[in-house]
Amino acid sequence: MLVGLASRLITIPMMIVLVTAYFTADIDAVRAIFSDPDKFLSAAEFQFLFAVVIVFVFGPGIFSVDALIGNSFKRRAGQK
Repeated sequence: MLVGLASRLITIPMMIVLVTAYFTADIDAVRAIFSDPDKFLSAAEFQFLFAVVIVFVFGPGIFSVDALIGNSFKRRAGQK
């Protein structure tokens, strides 16, 4: 995921792992989601999960292998 190769595909299993980690390691924060949202939002698991969801929704960005591959396909399609 660091270089941006198949980032959206990789984020799906990572989301599953992070949700599982959230429920196993910090169940108190999950239970306090409505009574104490700061505890839920400040947990390390949430921050990693949030980062993974951002990559899933918006993609890896222009400085990634996926972008380079996409640009090469666009150039080839434009040449024909």
